[in-house]
Amino acid sequence: MTFFLISNDRAVLVVNNEYTNNEYLYKHQGNNISADDAKKAQAAHGVSVVELEKSDGKWQVNLDGRLNRRITAYTEMEMTGVAAGHELLRTNADKSGKKILGTFNNCANGQTPWGTYLTCEENFNGYFANSSGSELGGSYKRYGLGNKDRGYDWYKYDTRFDMAKEPMSRIVMVGLSKLTYES
Repeated sequence: MTFFLISNDRAVLVVNNEYTNNEYLYKHQGNNISADDAKKAQAAHGVSVVELEKSDGKWQVNLDGRLNRRITAYTEMEMTGVAAGHELLRTNADKSGKKILGTFNNCANGQTPWGTYLTCEENFNGYFANSSGSELGGSYKRYGLGNKDRGYDWYKYDTRFDMAKEPMSRIVMVGLSKLTYES
C-alpha cells in the first residue's frame, strides 16, 4: 500500500489485492467453482486506486474521484519497450505480443524514486493447471507448476491459466518477472 500526496487536501491510496480466500469469497466456501465464481475471484485480485480528500482534518474516500479505478485479472494493458511484440509475448488471444491482460497475486509494492507505483506478482504458479494431464517438462517444474492448481479452477474457464492451451514459455514471459516465493 502506498499513499501519494497530491496536495494538502487531496491524495491517492494504492493498495494491492493479493489473493482471495475462497472459503470467505463464496457462500459455498470454494467448493465446485463455476465460471462466474472464477470471474468474481479474478475481479477481486489486482490493485485498487482510491482518491482521497481531506475534510475537517480527516482523510476520506472521494467516491467520485477521477483517479479511482480497479486493475484486475482482466484489465487490458499495453506492453511497450524493447520486449513489445517479441515472439514469446504472443499468445492465442494476442498475436501482436503487445497486449497484457490483467494482473493478480500482487504482493510486494512501493513508490518508485520518480513517484510512480510499482507492484509485483508472486506465487502465480498456484493458479495454473494442465488440463491435458501430460507430463510437464523441467521449465514448468522450475516455476513450481504441475498438472493441478491450488483449487482456484481458473484454468477451467480462462484458457490463459491452462498450460495445455497456452504454452508455458508465453505464460512466464508475459509476466516477465513472476516469482514463486513470498517477499
